[in-house]
Amino acid sequence: MSNICLDPGHGDGEDHGASGRVMLEADVALAVCQFAREDLIAMGHKVILTREAEDPSVAELWARVQIAEDNAADVFVSVHCNSFADPGAHGMEVFSSRAKDQGDVLADYLEQELNATFPGLTRRGLKEAGYAVLKGPMPSALVEWAFISNADEEGMMADVGNQRACGAAIARAIQRFVG
Repeated sequence: MSNICLDPGHGDGEDHGASGRVMLEADVALAVCQFAREDLIAMGHKVILTREAEDPSVAELWARVQIAEDNAADVFVSVHCNSFADPGAHGMEVFSSRAKDQGDVLADYLEQELNATFPGLTRRGLKEAGYAVLKGPMPSALVEWAFISNADEEGMMADVGNQRACGAAIARAIQRFVG
């Protein structure tokens, strides 16, 4: 059994993240994390979410990492929806820190599972970034599932079955990582 911390991006009260025509990034990220949590608990893991609803106490990104630290998380995964001014931007990408650590392996597993689950999404690849949520002491990764600013991808993300499938893919990747 491992301690897993899932971070539904944004939703800190004022910051709902990106928005599509009808969806908010914060809502999609929360739904995906709730589905991933169900699967991970069924696999025997302890799972903590950094938020369950709108929560101003997690406005500071370090507060999210601190939740993971306070709960001795073995793994931290932050879930987001991408956005860009050009509504034609599309695809998924997964980030790890620039540290060249176990987070790179976790990110690779996440990308593999998401690509297998959503083969129609363009693979934008594995990337490295200095995001605060990737700087905790545990292996961490950040998922940008698809572009909420792209009408077709927003429609795909609005489907509860696809949210469940995304959560399941994240859970499988974490299970592979923690073994």
